Amino acid sequence: MYVLLKCDSQDAELYQTTADHSHDPKFRGLTDPTKEKVIQLLNDGVNKPKIILSKIREYGLEEPTAKMLKNFLCNFRHKQGKQYYTGVRRYTL
Repeated sequence: MYVLLKCDSQDAELYQTTADHSHDPKFRGLTDPTKEKVIQLLNDGVNKPKIILSKIREYGLEEPTAKMLKNFLCNFRHKQGKQYYTGVRRYTL
């Protein structure tokens, strides 16, 4: 439903849309197999995002964007209480 306000007068028209539509839910974040592989790589000592992305590509898993991986790594390290680098300063949580 929407209201159309005419610019040449003070009249308004009310319209109702008849077409049905749905909002498909979008998947957010890393898939579970990718998360498991990233955690395994972290436990094996692989810490750099570019190396992790190349390993994910080698295993044929769904490749996340670099930003998605960096966000996951930051959140994972935060939960583990480990030191992480934000680009400005180093913090220890």
